[in-house]
Amino acid sequence: MYRLSLFLFIFVVSSAYGADPFDKNRRTEAHRAQPHPVTATPNQTCHSGNEIIAENINFKRLKLVGLLSEKDRPQALFQTDEKQIFMVKEQDFIAQERLQIQQIGKNAVHFNQWKLDCHKPERLTLKF
Repeated sequence: MYRLSLFLFIFVVSSAYGADPFDKNRRTEAHRAQPHPVTATPNQTCHSGNEIIAENINFKRLKLVGLLSEKDRPQALFQTDEKQIFMVKEQDFIAQERLQIQQIGKNAVHFNQWKLDCHKPERLTLKF
């Protein structure tokens, strides 16, 4: 009986390790596999008075490293290659491309990219 319970314990622990959502190696591989959606230049006239988080950093240099959900206030964490972290919430603007965070879900962040028309943004999604 002792051997059986020891075997079950080892099996459960090893299977839980393989499914670790915070494993840095799996997160890095998944991030590299995703193409960066931003290619066009932003429209500088749309929402020009708003504060932009990471204004001097190109969006291609930012990695989505985490999502936080506290009550009704979801937040996303972005990190640069230099390990600088930016915390953003819905309706914030981020990066040189002036992407507006439309919605933060449990496994994705949805953006509005304002191009030529200030009334019809292009919708982008970045999955975690």
